[in-house]
Amino acid sequence: MKKYMEKRQHRWWRPGITLLAGAFACAVTLGPSSVEAAEKEAGIAAGLNWNHLTAPTDPAGEPTFMWGSAFTGFGTLLGATASMDLSEVGSYQLRLTGDLLYGYHRGAGFAEHDEQGGRIDVQFTTHVVRLPVLARIGASPGSSGPTVGAGLEPIFGVMSSAEVTTTGVEEQIQPVETTPSTGMATVLAVGYEVRLDDMTIPLDARVSWNPFVGSSTEERMEDFQSLQNPGQYKMAFDWQFMFTGAVRWGL
Repeated sequence: MKKYMEKRQHRWWRPGITLLAGAFACAVTLGPSSVEAAEKEAGIAAGLNWNHLTAPTDPAGEPTFMWGSAFTGFGTLLGATASMDLSEVGSYQLRLTGDLLYGYHRGAGFAEHDEQGGRIDVQFTTHVVRLPVLARIGASPGSSGPTVGAGLEPIFGVMSSAEVTTTGVEEQIQPVETTPSTGMATVLAVGYEVRLDDMTIPLDARVSWNPFVGSSTEERMEDFQSLQNPGQYKMAFDWQFMFTGAVRWGL
């Protein structure tokens, strides 16, 4: 492990990113609804996603993992979804949607060995349970149309691992120890719902940002003590882009 936990030799620059996102206010006086009974739906959902773990912001002289590499990769999502109408807002419908998704996510990064040349590649893998809850504005009941939404997403880590491969490196490289991570992400979504007689087919594109992912290497390690005893890498991605499709039926 200590071979890719080195003192930072030069300063890395990363743009500061601020995301102003939050859940829609659901308890707002919207006037009487023309819908006598809230429509409820449930079904199944699946999708693909792209993961990104930004490079750590480690100043010179501080420990850094993999010489400041970022990690990116693809993943899959599968689970259940549900929707409930809240109220009509003009000609639009305010809905609350929630998912129970099992996610399999991967991210790979590499770095040149700073002492003897060659290359070290690390691929992270994590399994998580995701529970996104979003308030959404969409077309009126019974009509197909676009939707936009925002909300929060608890993410519970189930298991994680790291695979290390080397190219042109003669010495033995120690394995990377990982641990699953739990956090809370903010979610923004845009989509389109196809409404048929007895079902709804929602298509969605989402961006998820997890502010609980540490920005420095030390913050991303559990029980960090020193370069020789860095602890376990808390496996999570701070940015994820998801594309999902679902089928829901009325209850």
